[in-house]
Amino acid sequence: MSLIEVGESIGNCDRLVLLDLSDCKKLKKLPRSIGKLKNLRTLSIYGCASLCEFPVEMKDMESLKN
Repeated sequence: MSLIEVGESIGNCDRLVLLDLSDCKKLKKLPRSIGKLKNLRTLSIYGCASLCEFPVEMKDMESLKN
């Protein structure tokens, strides 16, 4: 809940399928490297009230499900 930032190295986690950042109220943006997560199916950002910036690299993330 007190997470302030996600490091760029998360883009190296090529097997990551679930990223739960729920209720990280201090998180303001996601790293650009998150767009490299080709197996990521679920990104939970519920309750991230301060999150106001998404990397443009995320627009091509076909693995995310609705």
